[in-house]
Parts: sequence; structure tokens; C-alpha cells
Amino acid sequence: MNISSIILLFKEERSRRLQVRRTQVRRCAMLEVTVFKNILCGKLLATSVLEAKAQLPLPCTRCDNSNLTQLQQFNGAKSAGCFEMDYANNPVSLNDNHLRDYTVTEGVIQPGFSYVPADSGGQFQITLGPRTDMEGAWFEPINYFPQLYEKIEWGVKLPDAVEQAIDNWIHNDQFPLDPPMTPALNPFDPEQIDLKAIVNYLGIDQPVFGFFYREYERMTKFSHPEIDSLQDVNKWNWLEHSTNYRFRFRWSSTQVAHHSVRIVLNVPSMGTWEMQPFEFDSYWGDPRQSFISVTNNKHYFKTDDWKRK
Repeated sequence: MNISSIILLFKEERSRRLQVRRTQVRRCAMLEVTVFKNILCGKLLATSVLEAKAQLPLPCTRCDNSNLTQLQQFNGAKSAGCFEMDYANNPVSLNDNHLRDYTVTEGVIQPGFSYVPADSGGQFQITLGPRTDMEGAWFEPINYFPQLYEKIEWGVKLPDAVEQAIDNWIHNDQFPLDPPMTPALNPFDPEQIDLKAIVNYLGIDQPVFGFFYREYERMTKFSHPEIDSLQDVNKWNWLEHSTNYRFRFRWSSTQVAHHSVRIVLNVPSMGTWEMQPFEFDSYWGDPRQSFISVTNNKHYFKTDDWKRK
């Protein structure tokens, strides 16, 4: 990706934010640049960049009067990048016996909130700090305002015990003569690791299944002319880049709508986890970039602008 493309992306992001008049994203995107690393908010200060990759935290879990009473504990603590009580001029006062236990990296509770347990089984707890269950990141697009048909990518880090079991399976597969490490989970077997995102929009619950992800870079003399050894074609190779988010979801919205996403993990041998829902809106996109389908007469392919292909 050249500098012109990167500048264009940031101009498009700025234009979208002005048009939808959304609150500016409060967290910075961390851009990993091949020439240097920088952390910025909304601006790219560089004159020569070869490649950039963006990563954002998942949007905040927003809790208001309409959904707070439904946010109950699900088989253990729920997780979210941040947790925000948003009840404006109508403060929430709860009096029930629900268990609510959240572990987050950031929390905002407005004045006026109160909680009184109805009996000894009631609990409301928010813990700030690093999590030991699931956490996620937003990879594409490099903002929270995807257009229709645009690829959306989220990454998820599974609970530490599950991640360790995956590493054990990889070790056993690569070193079959060694004593097997246990427990071991095959990340490619959905019967052992069932991970899905449930995307809700316009009254529809659409499941999107997660997949195990490993990122590689092709090392050749053309991609890395500065490495002398790569002048020999026999030494070209693949270099794996590590990531904390080894499971990914890829999806595209086909409706201009408000979306809510729940990520649920079921490991039969270990347990079930669920992340707090995060929300985003999708906006109009070019129908020429839509998915291809078959025309009614079965003679042609078409896109959503009804142009034959």
C-alpha cells in the first residue's frame, strides 16, 4: 500500500465521520508501519510508508435503560473492551437478584446509578484490569463505519486455557514422536472449538463462524531486496507473523442498519464463554461491489445494481 492510498483512506474516514455526525472514536488506531511505528489519532504523519496495518479495539458495550436489565451473567464473567453506562437524564436504579459480573479494561458509569440486590443471590460487579477470558479487536475497515459489501474483520483471543490447549495440539502435530501434551484442542475441528459471532440486524440473527488464522509473508528478493541471502531463489521462504488474535471473523453487511454482535465460544471439554455485545452501524455502499447472484432467467450473473455480468 503506497502513501497515496493511505492518505486517501484517512480522507474517506474523515468524510464519513462528518457526514454521519458520529462521536469521534476516542481511541487511537495502532498503525504498524514497516519503516517505523507510530501511534496516532486521526492523522498520518509520514512522508514515505511502504505498508500499514490498522487495529482498533472493539466498540464499547453501551448499557442504557432499555438493555441493562437483560445483561445477565452468562456462565462466567462476560468481557468487553470497555463498558459504558449511557442513560442520559434517566438514571438506572436496579433492584433484582441477577448476577452481573463484568471484567473490562475501561468502565464509565454516570452519576445516579444505583443497585440494591433483591436477595443474597444478587450481584453487580465491574472489575477493571486484564482479562483471562476472551478479548477482541477490530481489524477492517480502519474505522467503525463500514459501507455495504465492504469486508469487516474481527479478531478474537480465546481464554488462556483454550489457547494453551491449541498450542499443545500444534506441538503434538509437529512432533509426533514426542510424548503428547495434554489437554490438546484441534483449532480446525468445530466439534472441539465452536466459535461464532451472532450478528443481529433488522430482527435477523445471522451466525458467522470463526476460523483459525495464521498470517504469513512471502520472503523474496523482490519483497525484501535489502536481505542479501534472498538473492538466491532457493532461499525464498514464508515468514509467519505472530498475533494475539488467532481466530478471525470475516463478514459484510448487505443492509443499511444498526448491528449488534455477540461472540460465543463453546468448548465441550472446557466450557462456554460469551463476550458482551458490541454495536456498529453500516452505511450505503456501491451496489456494483455487491455479491454476485444469478438473474431470474438463470442466464446471467448480476450484482445488486441489476447489471448483468
